[in-house]
Amino acid sequence: TESELALIRMQGRILAQTNTYAIGLLEGLTSYVLADGFTYKATTRHRENAAPEELLEAVQDIIDDFLERNGWGGGAEPGLEEELFWRSCEDGEFFLLHYVDPDGNTELRVVEPDQVVQPPSTDPREWSFGVRVDPADQQKHLGYNTVWDELGMESKEYDADAMLHMRRNVKRTVKRGVTDFSFDTLDALYIAGRLRR
Repeated sequence: TESELALIRMQGRILAQTNTYAIGLLEGLTSYVLADGFTYKATTRHRENAAPEELLEAVQDIIDDFLERNGWGGGAEPGLEEELFWRSCEDGEFFLLHYVDPDGNTELRVVEPDQVVQPPSTDPREWSFGVRVDPADQQKHLGYNTVWDELGMESKEYDADAMLHMRRNVKRTVKRGVTDFSFDTLDALYIAGRLRR
C-alpha cells in the first residue's frame, strides 16, 4: 500500500541521513558513478550527414543554458544531477517535472515521492501509487497524480511526457521504486552503527 511504501521510504531516509555507514556508502557510490558529473555535448550522429558546425554550436548553447539554469552541475547548491542520484538510492526513485516557463525555456522541478498519490475514488487497476496505467499494460506509465498542498486536496495529473520517473530495485512492471536502505540492508547498517557506538 502507499502507507507501507511511505514507511519503508521513511526508514531508509532516516538511516541515509543519520547513519555514518549509510552516508559514507552513498558518498562513495555517488563519487564512483558520477565523479565530477557527466558531460553533455551536441554531436552529429552520422558522419556522412554531418551537421554544420554552426548548428552544433547553437544546440550546445541551448544545452549549456538548460544545464546552468536548472543547476544541473551545481553552483549555489549541490548539482541536481548528483542530488537525483542520491535520491534514487535513498528513496528508491525520483520524480523530475519538466515544464515550459513564460519565456519558452524548459524548467525542472523535483517532486517528492510523498506527493505522488492515488487520486480519491479511482479504480486501482488504472490508478495506484499515484501512477496511471492502462489496466492491460502495467509497464507503460501514462500519468502521475501530484498533490501540491499539505492536506492533499489540491492535486494535478501530469502526463508521463512531463514527468521523468526513475525507480530502483524493482522490475519494470512495478509502479514505484524501493529504497536501497530497506529490509536486510536497513538492519545491517543499523546494527553496525549500534556496535560502533
